[in-house]
Amino acid sequence: MSNQDMNQSGQDLGGMQQQAQDAINNEIDQFANKVPGGEQAAQQAKDAAGSGLDQIAQQAQSHEGDLPGGLGEKLDDMMGRNQ
Repeated sequence: MSNQDMNQSGQDLGGMQQQAQDAINNEIDQFANKVPGGEQAAQQAKDAAGSGLDQIAQQAQSHEGDLPGGLGEKLDDMMGRNQ
């Protein structure tokens, strides 16, 4: 994988991670607003979710080239890198 491909991969993962974080934060806010006092724990829940997403992104980056059976290529197709 070239440096340009690795850079593109990181950008794609970063964008997907940000979309996931935004969706999770929205769900946490909606849930917290329905629970008396829930707003007090909302930021802690968002921080914990963000940490989990960071771990997933790190795993994806470190194992992207290791995917078996052409899955790495399929992932590239899904992310628009084989066009």
